Amino acid sequence: MEFISTLSQRLGIALQESPLYEQAMTHKSVSKDSAETLNNERLEYLGDAVIGLVVADILYKFFPLDDEGNLSRKRASLVNETTLSKVAAHFGLQDFLRVHHSQSLEDFKSNARITASLFEALVGALYLEIGFMETFQWLHHVYENVVTVSFSEHDFSSDYKTRFQEKIQSQFKVTPRYETTEVSGPDHQRLFTVTVTVNGVVYGTGQGLSKKNAAQEAAKMALERMDGNE
Repeated sequence: MEFISTLSQRLGIALQESPLYEQAMTHKSVSKDSAETLNNERLEYLGDAVIGLVVADILYKFFPLDDEGNLSRKRASLVNETTLSKVAAHFGLQDFLRVHHSQSLEDFKSNARITASLFEALVGALYLEIGFMETFQWLHHVYENVVTVSFSEHDFSSDYKTRFQEKIQSQFKVTPRYETTEVSGPDHQRLFTVTVTVNGVVYGTGQGLSKKNAAQEAAKMALERMDGNE
């Protein structure tokens, strides 16, 4: 009851008891002892879709003169792990994180990929428990503030993946293909290696603590190589 009460206060929503909220805060490492222990990965998948819809709705209304490309760049900056982890930290979701007893809780709390997943999973749980409309309205309010703060200073030049895709599609009429070629390191500090190819040709390789960051690094290398050849 204390967990739900504290979570309700932080979110500003009157929540009823439900196992889904604790599940949303449960990292997959907890499942090591029992395959039946539920973690937050499925809720994360659902929440990601809900967040994407809400952000698209806000951007469509806030920026009526933007074309599809500009709206896509803005959306990418609002649903990446950096922004999601900041939103999670705003609500103190890391305080509720549950990990396997063999893992370092503090290391997990400082991992942006893991804290971002807490927010996505929470949104998934809210969607199932309080319904789409109430979740939509709450998330709309949260992200209206994020949008207001972000776009006066946001630099879309750092969104290498979107820039590279636009460049390739304009030249070759195809979409770049990203592939994770290597994963190393412990659970709380995974290092991903991602390669980007176009028509079977490798354009760049990047590394990062998440697949998204590694893909951005791969796209950055690809852009640098293309610019150097022009």
